Amino acid sequence: MKATREFNWTLRDGKKATCKIEVTRQVVDKIAYADGENINLGKETYKNTTIEIIRDGKVVATGNRIDTNISADAKKAGGYAQVGSAVLLKEVCEKIAALIIEATEEAEKDEEYTEVKNEETEADEKEMAIIRNAKPETRGSGWCNKCKSYCYGDCES
Repeated sequence: MKATREFNWTLRDGKKATCKIEVTRQVVDKIAYADGENINLGKETYKNTTIEIIRDGKVVATGNRIDTNISADAKKAGGYAQVGSAVLLKEVCEKIAALIIEATEEAEKDEEYTEVKNEETEADEKEMAIIRNAKPETRGSGWCNKCKSYCYGDCES
């Protein structure tokens, strides 16, 4: 499901700017490419967020997140964060963040998406439980601290 949000604001120089936010949440086929064969392994979730900053009818910046890591010069000029290459004020960033949350909630209302996402979460939790319960000798890359080699725990067999 796709959810879009848009808002306008006036820049310091009096010109108008627009922010378009598009949040996509959908279920797609999980495909494994094996020697020219496409093997469908089931379903998986696809997530994407796009933020466009438009000024004078032209897209001046595009990004998928609000980045608060900006230069000292931009901070001195009153900037708070940036989307793509556009430095924005705090009020604008807060509005963008609120609209992203709103659009995400709408996009994630799809029942099929929620079902597949829950299955993925359960699978991730099972995998993490296996890793947490693994013997320290074989945890990680397969290196065994007992026999000092990559035996993957076979030295105990």
